[in-house]
Amino acid sequence: MHLEETHLIVQLFRDILDYVAPGVKIITETNVPHKDNISYFGDGNNEAHLVYQFPLPPLVLYTFIRQSSKVFNDWAKTIEPFSDETTFFNFLASHDGIGLNPIRGIVDEEEIDELVEITKRRGGLVSYKFNPDGSKRPYELNISYFNALSDHEEDDEIKIRKFINAYSIILALQGIPGIYVHSILGSQNYYEGVKITGQNRTINREKFDYYKVKEEIKDEKA
Repeated sequence: MHLEETHLIVQLFRDILDYVAPGVKIITETNVPHKDNISYFGDGNNEAHLVYQFPLPPLVLYTFIRQSSKVFNDWAKTIEPFSDETTFFNFLASHDGIGLNPIRGIVDEEEIDELVEITKRRGGLVSYKFNPDGSKRPYELNISYFNALSDHEEDDEIKIRKFINAYSIILALQGIPGIYVHSILGSQNYYEGVKITGQNRTINREKFDYYKVKEEIKDEKA
């Protein structure tokens, strides 16, 4: 990762696509610190068009839990356009969990531990990385983003308003927003799937019947 040869491969893909399919955009899913992440823009014209904005999912969640936008605003001021041909891919939820490494250095470790405890309280799971000395530290929160934003006892209307408010942030930031299908549907924690697979990430990967979803969308009382 980050080798010169790695960047050369991305540049090769870019050269080929610019020639045969200039409308295609390259996006790199590089979940690494910001400086390394934007290195895949190359010189702004010769590598990826987009990179994932990985701090957004945990940072937006942190902002809602703290009920303060100061840290978020301070971070957002540091994000500048790289070139006219590049931008960020903004997202809050995906088929994976909410990664914590991207906000290390932005928020204190004690505050990350607080996110972990609140996630557990809201019905989520936590994935850990084991260190060489045998200790472990959390690296991913496994929970639907809808459940992550609100406590159980909150009114449904408040939960929905929080959810829409959170997504309005990624729609307003510089970049291209991506909205996970489970966020469009307002999916909640899928515990049965976790029991079946034994994988924490399944909590946000429920598979729906297309026709059933279609009918529920039509039903104004649902």
